[in-house]
Amino acid sequence: MINFIYQLVTKHLTNRFTIIWLIPIVSVSGTWLLKYFH
Repeated sequence: MINFIYQLVTKHLTNRFTIIWLIPIVSVSGTWLLKYFH
């Protein structure tokens, strides 16, 4: 999963909209990790 996200980020690194969808993904992932691995 992380590798998949990494490939997407590197592939679309020059895309200005990358940050727009990357922030919610990181936020949700962080919340999930805190909930189950805190």
